[in-house]
Amino acid sequence: ATHPGKPAMSRGEFYRWRQDEKYNNPGSRCP
Repeated sequence: ATHPGKPAMSRGEFYRWRQDEKYNNPGSRCP
């Protein structure tokens, strides 16, 4: 599921962001 308020991103960028969220503290990148 996408996060509301997040800018649209390419599929690769989205997966990369998800990987970051998985291996780091979830929500740490959320504003």
